[in-house]
Amino acid sequence: MTEEILTGYPSIDKPWLKKYYSDMIEKSIEPKTIYRNIYDNNKNHLNETAILFKGFRINYGKMFDDTEKIACALKAFGIGVGDVVNMCVSMVPEAVCLLLACNKIGALANFINPLFTTEQKVELLNETDGKLLIILDAMFSYMEEAVPNINMEKIVILPAVASLPLPIRLWANIKQKNERLSVFCRTSKKYLSWKKFLDSGNLFDDETEAAYESERPAVMVYSSGTTGASKGIVLTNDGICATISHYNSDEFIYDRGDTFLSIVPIWFSTGNIFCMLMPICLGISVILEPVFNKENFVKDILQYKPNMTLGATGLWTHLIHCVEAKNADMSFFKYPIIGGERVLPEAEHKINVFLKKHNCVSSIIKGYGMCELGSTVTTTSAKHSKLESVGYPIKKVNIAAFDLVTNEEMPYGKRGELRVCSAAHMKGYFKNSQATEEFFKQDASGNLWGCTGDIGYVDEDGDVFICGRTSDCFIAEDGSCVYYFDIEAAILEETAVMDCKTIQTEDKKLVAHIICGDSYSGKEDDLIKNLCARCEKLPCHARPTHYKLRDDFPVHANGKRDNESLRKDEENLIRV
Repeated sequence: MTEEILTGYPSIDKPWLKKYYSDMIEKSIEPKTIYRNIYDNNKNHLNETAILFKGFRINYGKMFDDTEKIACALKAFGIGVGDVVNMCVSMVPEAVCLLLACNKIGALANFINPLFTTEQKVELLNETDGKLLIILDAMFSYMEEAVPNINMEKIVILPAVASLPLPIRLWANIKQKNERLSVFCRTSKKYLSWKKFLDSGNLFDDETEAAYESERPAVMVYSSGTTGASKGIVLTNDGICATISHYNSDEFIYDRGDTFLSIVPIWFSTGNIFCMLMPICLGISVILEPVFNKENFVKDILQYKPNMTLGATGLWTHLIHCVEAKNADMSFFKYPIIGGERVLPEAEHKINVFLKKHNCVSSIIKGYGMCELGSTVTTTSAKHSKLESVGYPIKKVNIAAFDLVTNEEMPYGKRGELRVCSAAHMKGYFKNSQATEEFFKQDASGNLWGCTGDIGYVDEDGDVFICGRTSDCFIAEDGSCVYYFDIEAAILEETAVMDCKTIQTEDKKLVAHIICGDSYSGKEDDLIKNLCARCEKLPCHARPTHYKLRDDFPVHANGKRDNESLRKDEENLIRV
């Protein structure tokens, strides 16, 4: 590889391109809407299964028919190109058709995160100036406090079982009836049933499909809001189709009719694009799981035997330790994929050992991405995967590390802020031009580079390694910046440690929170002594002053680690 390097800088040399067939690198992306892309790829396969939900199959023909019915209802309601349709839904068939219907008529499908605070939901939904809010009945409890203050003309209640056979729907109406929701619907003209909403489109007999328009907004999801105000992330037809096009190639080996277990929530771009739109577009049947938790992850894998799925580290870890999966055959997996959070080498090794032991021919596939960059940025493959790497850039993506002070690109192996130039990048933050300008940096050629906020580096093979967040640090008394992940790297060299997180408390204690692995002897004093020895190579101000052994880390409702709780946790600290 070394002899091929021209400059020593990743963004210029693009060493990852050698991992792709040349004709696929040069393949252009046909300008289409998401709807038109999916329709054209499947119009000759209308009897094939597009969606599996609760054991029932929905073929492409019905999916397109239901999409048209929803499109007619939206048009009858006065919604057209550029309007926003707000949704609080999970992975149900109607959510798929709602997105496709919005896309067909040129509207923006906005997926609100139900785990936001009431104040966030009210503010974010009202700023859309939308006419319509669609709420899944099973999720009404998440929205109940917000809806009185939301400025929508109509609120449509979508039954979670709407696509299931009549006997199941009748049973659900009796056994799972939400009395409070029933009261709202009876006492307010603002509420509309799903049936009445669809019936309103029966008289609409005009064309529903809007012509393609470059860079038209298609989908909106939101940043997490854990480090500041949550922002709407506007993704375009062009960007989403660019992500899909990476997988529509000879390098992604699949068969029509393969299955993809989709459990990542639809209000995240990964769940929306990678786990739902991409497989449906390629003729891969999606198994929709509306409730995201580790128990359903295991249950669905054992029941449906999917060929592909994406789960966070915690989900895969639960699977390999689950009694129900102890003797399960995993030979059905073609692409077991992990993403969404850091994968430590020990965890990666254990998952791969489990998969091989259970007859899976593939090792775990890793990836890295972010909503602002259209879901996927890097991926590993069966042929190309390195321990601790998150993979190499997908097609139409360029990536490099940059010095935070000078903004100069760093050479191979030198770390800096990872910045990404991607065809799938967002159009911008919704009604927030300042934040959009801060996220993107434009190079001399006019290319936009998204600033990920992650510290990492690119090696000479084009593989990307992530150390941690730019904000994952504290300023020492001598004025130097100390990254927590550097401390954690030293601690993780101790074989008895499975995971750790260091954080500085409000009174300046530097605490290392430790989760022990299988090799921990149970001798606390010996472990602390070994950890102190590991940290001696660090500057004095970067050595933990306290340790705490724990079983797990606190997490936010959105599944991300709750570092603020760790910062405040000073019980049972071990002082060194």
